[in-house]
Amino acid sequence: MRVEITLPKDRTAVGKLQAFDDAGQAALGPVNCLGRADSTDAKLHGNPQRDSLRSFGDTPTGKYSIAQLVHHQPSESDVHTYGTYPAVLLDPTSGDALKAKQNGRFGLMIHGGAPSASGKLRPTHGCIRMAEKDQRDLVSIVLRSLLASSTVTVTEA
Repeated sequence: MRVEITLPKDRTAVGKLQAFDDAGQAALGPVNCLGRADSTDAKLHGNPQRDSLRSFGDTPTGKYSIAQLVHHQPSESDVHTYGTYPAVLLDPTSGDALKAKQNGRFGLMIHGGAPSASGKLRPTHGCIRMAEKDQRDLVSIVLRSLLASSTVTVTEA
């Protein structure tokens, strides 16, 4: 399987995520996603510019492999933050993603979570956030494929 994520240079805007099966056929999307870091948390952690190469920055571009699915606790805060479906843990393999990993960034995931009060996707700590229904569909696709053969590419338009 292959996941392609295109994020805008203006990270306040949504990007698009598409998933393709092993035969190259579209299996999901394009669906909205957000690769923006929460500005308040980024400032609190010494990254006011949300530099993607540093912790608490925007999602770094580059290539990733899918490491595993992460099941979070069914607590109210975890459901609010990560959603009800497992998160897809990413392992950076090239580009700014790998540079960020070498700088100490970890825990980059694709996950769901509660929308903002206005119903929009909320920023994260550098992950990719999707709507819950889209996360459910992505997890289903990941489960049907071999994790070892899965790749994720994040680019800026």
